[in-house]
Amino acid sequence: MTETNRIEYKRELTPELDIEKEVVAFLNYKEGGYIYIGIDKDGSTVGVSDVDDSMLRLKDRIKHNISPSAMGLFDIAEEQKDGRSIIKVTVASGIVLARLVARRRQISAAWTTCSSMVSYLFWFYLTS
Repeated sequence: MTETNRIEYKRELTPELDIEKEVVAFLNYKEGGYIYIGIDKDGSTVGVSDVDDSMLRLKDRIKHNISPSAMGLFDIAEEQKDGRSIIKVTVASGIVLARLVARRRQISAAWTTCSSMVSYLFWFYLTS
């Protein structure tokens, strides 16, 4: 199985991994998506060593770093693939555009620019 526009592979969950960015992308995508942790980019299963701790950290990061809240729009589950434990994150599409909170200043600035452009286009449409 290869990565697609609805499937993303991550080898491991680390502090440097910008997993929130992937979740936000799927929340804002019309069909949502899946993130598998413990699978290489080429689709090879490497597994997750401490699944419970990784699932807890993952839920905490999504809960505290995405606004508006993504609670109820994602599910985190352990699965077995090739005899190894992996984590599957199922992300539903959101009703409201999600974004990362201020700790990621670059993304926040891009969101502000994007929302300003949308506001301008909406104003232009109404006044035309």
